[in-house]
Amino acid sequence: MPTLFIGLNDIGIKLFAGGIHDYEGLGWIHMMLFIGLVPSLIMLLIGTFRDKNSTIWTKLGAIIIFVALISAHFQLFKKLGIPLS
Repeated sequence: MPTLFIGLNDIGIKLFAGGIHDYEGLGWIHMMLFIGLVPSLIMLLIGTFRDKNSTIWTKLGAIIIFVALISAHFQLFKKLGIPLS
């Protein structure tokens, strides 16, 4: 669930922040995205490995899905907000 909110926040900032973004501004937005993703990944790791009822495959699956969703989001929306030249 945090991945959804972080992704929507990133898309919202890229689309509705004031002005037209250049690549420097896009770098700042991506830095803020990763500042939000690192604590989310840490919380996911702590939560999954503290759960005693789940199997190791479920725990690894949760981490793999998180990383896959974030990488797909980055690949799909990395130049969102940059005007076509």
